[in-house]
Amino acid sequence: MSTSQLLLALQARLGYHFKNEKTLLQALTHRSFLHDNRAAEEKAGEDYEGLEFLGDAILGFLVSDRLFRLFPNGTEGELSKIKAALVSREHLAGVASRLGLGEFIMMSRGEESSGGRERMALLADVFESLTAAIYLDGGLQASAGFVDLGLEEDFVSLGKDGFEHRDF
Repeated sequence: MSTSQLLLALQARLGYHFKNEKTLLQALTHRSFLHDNRAAEEKAGEDYEGLEFLGDAILGFLVSDRLFRLFPNGTEGELSKIKAALVSREHLAGVASRLGLGEFIMMSRGEESSGGRERMALLADVFESLTAAIYLDGGLQASAGFVDLGLEEDFVSLGKDGFEHRDF
């Protein structure tokens, strides 16, 4: 499958179409890919790490906002525990895996052969970088839609069961 076909398939899966596919491509590009590909190397600095940084902040805000609205009487400590669990590397990796994001990451052959597509840190990083890429391309509401796509079942479960007896 060509890169264009992969990007179209991912956008269909996410339910979001990028105006600027270059932003999407950057969100999926691991730094090892740039080192392995001469054409990509000329664009050094266009891996997902900067987007990951921004996505972490956006994700934290969106999850905090959703939790605050879901539990308006929750204490800061309770809400912080839930947020920490929802945005943890382990949890985000599970969400990214469930969405099948690993198959779309652009990485070197060496990274791929060592299990990069299933590596927890890479999956969590790509979820965060996609959060930022969608924010930059379509705004906060579009980014919130992506976060909801990944975390909606967690929010629904929390809304139904509450958090009093849950171990985060």
